[in-house]
Amino acid sequence: MEAEAGNLRLAKNWLNQAKGISPDDDFVETEYALWQFRTAMQNPKDGDARTLVEDACKALEHQIALNGKRREHAFHVLGSQCLAWVRRGIERFEDQRDFLEFGIEKVKEGVQNHPANDKLKSLLKEMEYERLNLVVRRS
Repeated sequence: MEAEAGNLRLAKNWLNQAKGISPDDDFVETEYALWQFRTAMQNPKDGDARTLVEDACKALEHQIALNGKRREHAFHVLGSQCLAWVRRGIERFEDQRDFLEFGIEKVKEGVQNHPANDKLKSLLKEMEYERLNLVVRRS
């Protein structure tokens, strides 16, 4: 997918075409949320960045509610992008902490639903390590 590879212009084009063909496709919705996160991270100070992230989170939470028991992809996208946004798009400690906690809780839910998924387990550990680093940097 272009959003993962980094070509966001091509990704937006592909996603718009895919939405036109199948507007309710779960995979397309998850990838569109990934595109929103990646677009926000290109310029995190932009006024629209926060809105993109909020919309992406809502879409991913919706995908988790619909498909979280069957598929782990939305959990991983949400967790990995929360981690990236904390590192790049949020400056205040309290906001970093709260957003990271939100992501950690979602990934924990993913690990509970998909206990054999090593990717989610690894992501959870990385997020918990980041939480610890936040606290240490704060003190």
